[in-house]
Amino acid sequence: MSYQSFVLVGDNHGSHTCPEWKKALLKFCKEVKPDRRFHVGDAYDFSCLRAGCTPDERRESVKEDLETGTQFLIDYFGQDGAKNKGDILTWGNHDDRIFVTAATKNGIVADYAAEIIKEIKKTCKQLRLKTTEYSIRKNPAEIAPGKFILHGFHAGATTAVRKAAQVFGNCIFGHIHQFGYWKEPNISGAEAYVVGCGSTICNGEPGSYNARQPAILSHERGWYYGVLETKTGDWILWKIVQSKSNPKKWLNPLKIK
Repeated sequence: MSYQSFVLVGDNHGSHTCPEWKKALLKFCKEVKPDRRFHVGDAYDFSCLRAGCTPDERRESVKEDLETGTQFLIDYFGQDGAKNKGDILTWGNHDDRIFVTAATKNGIVADYAAEIIKEIKKTCKQLRLKTTEYSIRKNPAEIAPGKFILHGFHAGATTAVRKAAQVFGNCIFGHIHQFGYWKEPNISGAEAYVVGCGSTICNGEPGSYNARQPAILSHERGWYYGVLETKTGDWILWKIVQSKSNPKKWLNPLKIK
């Protein structure tokens, strides 16, 4: 049998990347030395490009967002000891904002977006990353026979994970900033996992658009550690999650005795 270990993260949202999460994640990766590293999207936020954003949001610079998001990709995928074989980044809906903007005919704005994309692609190439565009058909990436990772296209705490299993089959995705699991009650038994986030957005900072959204009450920061059997597609996952009683502590089932 051919087993591969992996770490999977998502939704750090550029300038909203949680420093404590990033530090704990990189420490974990240094300890377990995964064979592969995955990111299921929303590495950037690009809030100024959000459809329906406020005038204040539209005036926000992308500089910090771009720098922080890119630095995370470098620190995560380019960490000392990273094997850089089979690593994948599936772009998310927030990342896609820059690609959509570059494809418009909005003059200098589209031109600037295109230059940003060049820099992002350059970084991904240096990190030997396979990337997938944010679309239903092209976003899912097969990491083992019949097993996929993707960003996610559905919302709702229970609906999203159930729909993911029905539409994409066996998969792991992000998008909704919380952990979850669903197994289809049929002969196929397709199962879907959703990973928590790596951003401060789930704090619901005063004045933010999601501060009044009940959904953030179920948001959690963390990541998945897993093992794949590359020939059969068998897999097993463990979640590492931030403690609710002590935010400085990360609950790691691999170390609980």
